[in-house]
Amino acid sequence: MKKILLILFIVLALISCKEKEAAPAPTQIATEKVEHVIATPETLEEKFAYVYGYQLLNSIITSIPELEKEYFLDGVRAYVDNDFTYSMEESQSIMNEYQQKRYESYEAEMAELREKNLAAAESFLQTNKKRSGVVSISDKLQYEVLREPTEGGKSATNKSTVTVDYRLITLSGEVKDSSYERGKSSVFDLSTNIIEGFRTAVSVMHEGEKIRAWVHPDLGYGINGSSNIEPNQLLIFDIELISVDK
Repeated sequence: MKKILLILFIVLALISCKEKEAAPAPTQIATEKVEHVIATPETLEEKFAYVYGYQLLNSIITSIPELEKEYFLDGVRAYVDNDFTYSMEESQSIMNEYQQKRYESYEAEMAELREKNLAAAESFLQTNKKRSGVVSISDKLQYEVLREPTEGGKSATNKSTVTVDYRLITLSGEVKDSSYERGKSSVFDLSTNIIEGFRTAVSVMHEGEKIRAWVHPDLGYGINGSSNIEPNQLLIFDIELISVDK
C-alpha cells in the first residue's frame, strides 16, 4: 500500500503548480520519519500501481479543478508519514462543510442556467411562431414541413410504433443526438415513456414526411435536463418518418 501511495506522491509532485518548499532529488525522497527509495516499476503489479496512481490523480483533478494541489500533496505526505493534522471528527466536519459549499454553488449555477435557458426558449418560440410555414400545435410545440409525405403514406398516432431518422439540435446549433450519425434508423413505440414533444410531433406526421419541430423544455427534458441537455433547454428535432409499423 505504501508503495502505491509513494508512486501517487511522485505524480502529485510532478504536476503541482508550485511547491511550498524545494523538493528533494527525484531519485530519493526523504522525510524526518520515513525514507522512500524510488524505483522504476518492473513487474505487472508495480506497473499497474503506477498507472492506477496516475489515472486516479487525473480523475480527481478533472472532477475538482479548483483543488488546492499543494495542500492535496501535503495530505498524501501526511498519510505516508502517519502525521495528520486533524482528528477523524474534524476531517469529517471539513468534508461535510466543503461538500455543502459545492452543492450550494452548483444549485445557484443551475438556478441561473434554468432561468436563462427558459427565457431564451420562450423568446424564441414567441418569435418563431410568426414565421410563414410554422405550425403551432400548442404554445409549447411548433413545427414546419421540410418535405411533404409520400402519397398514400400511413399516418402515425401517439400509440404507433414508428421507424424514424432524427437529429436533435440546440439553439446554438450543437448536435446532441442523431440517428444519421449512428448510421441506423431508430424504432420508437410512441405509447411508451419518451419525450412528450417528440411523441406529439411524430404523431401528426405521415410516412415519407420530414419536419423540423421546436419543443419547449416543459415537453422536453424540463428543469433538470439530462446528461447532455441543459436544464430548461429548447429542443430542436429534425424528424423523418420512414414507416409506421403498427
